[in-house]
Amino acid sequence: RVLAANGADVYVTGRTLEKATTAVADVATTATGQVVPLELNLASLASVRSFVEQWKSSIRRPVDILACNAGLALGQDQTEPQFTDDGFEVTVGTNHLGHFLLVNLMEPSLSPTARVVVTASSVHNPATGDPGKQATLGDLSGLGKGMVDGSTFDAGKAYKDSKLCNVLFTLELARRLKKKGSGITANCFSPGLIPSKSFFRYQNQTFSSVFAFAAENLLKIAETPRFGGETLVFMALHSGPQLPPGSSGRFFSAIPPGKHQFVEDIPSEEARNEVEAAELWKRSAALVGL
Repeated sequence: RVLAANGADVYVTGRTLEKATTAVADVATTATGQVVPLELNLASLASVRSFVEQWKSSIRRPVDILACNAGLALGQDQTEPQFTDDGFEVTVGTNHLGHFLLVNLMEPSLSPTARVVVTASSVHNPATGDPGKQATLGDLSGLGKGMVDGSTFDAGKAYKDSKLCNVLFTLELARRLKKKGSGITANCFSPGLIPSKSFFRYQNQTFSSVFAFAAENLLKIAETPRFGGETLVFMALHSGPQLPPGSSGRFFSAIPPGKHQFVEDIPSEEARNEVEAAELWKRSAALVGL
């Protein structure tokens, strides 16, 4: 909304064209730039490839900001994994593998100084003390099949693992871009906890309502949708001392929780493991057919 209101041409994607069109209708009320709906289902490799082909054949414009902002989390009552049409566990398949393929296929369409911005989460880091099993990818033996580390399925851990994949991917992408002398940058961020119907669409609705109320009014650890949007805009446009032009491989986070503050943070120890990041890239590329 903020980007479109300031004259940027924004291409809004949704799992279906109908959902994208609905989102555009809301954004367009304050837009001065062009706002265009496009279908992109990150749970489907075919949809990702179709989107990129449409971009290259019909739209044919250089992309200045590629915001990888889609995400889902299964309900805590889910005891069995769900799978995408490609056979991937749906959480990591959507949150990581879909974005991985999208960024790689879109790279030739990015402008020389484009920014790739990936929405991660602070829950990738066990040090945050988030309840439940903590993120860790182990030997990556389960990537694409179920739990990445091969453990018994746990919906909460699957989400945390997908966010760890996001950070590992972003930092590895930044290293690879720098190595080949590209001016494209890649950074990731955590907008904080923002209870929303779209994010919690797989959760028990009673639980979601109670959790949202507690997070916002009792625990006071939630951020507002407006603040969340502002963090994305910061990552996309900021060119001051905090994130000067050319900055890449950095992670920002809304900390402390619920205080509406956004600062650079240090990713988890595992997220900074360059050997693991390279192996994740290699295995992800094989799974998506790159």
